[in-house]
Amino acid sequence: MRYVPALMVYGLLWGGLQYFAAPPVMAQEPVLETYTIGQGGPLALSLEGFTARVQDEGFGGSPGLGTAKAVIRFTTGTDHSRLILRVYREIPPGTIAFALLVDRVEVRAFDVQGKRVYARELPGFVFGDGASGNWSRTLSRLPAQAARLRITFFGNYE
Repeated sequence: MRYVPALMVYGLLWGGLQYFAAPPVMAQEPVLETYTIGQGGPLALSLEGFTARVQDEGFGGSPGLGTAKAVIRFTTGTDHSRLILRVYREIPPGTIAFALLVDRVEVRAFDVQGKRVYARELPGFVFGDGASGNWSRTLSRLPAQAARLRITFFGNYE
């Protein structure tokens, strides 16, 4: 019968447990900004005639850190809703500024009960190093029952 040091057995046992108990590694896309706009409630009879405007002076960072600005406008009508998205920046010549890289834009709309009624992925955009830029999209056929929107911009400044 061979003698195996207890320390060696303990080490093998510990290593095996660590291997099988290791938590999964999760990757997450960097989120520049997420905006949520809501209206109505469970007792709302009509969502028609709602207008909301969000203006962000520091898109992708706190004011003064993000070089871009964002404007989001949401309006509702009797048969559809409309969403206007705009991101822009003006960089004076000779100014150093990181590139703004937006990989994609995710738009989700929910009714008053929280059920998703609309989903759309928009392609991203880039404002280069030290460059001004202007990006906008209008989504004019959102469902009339859209009571809450969540708009998420994925990307970063590099």
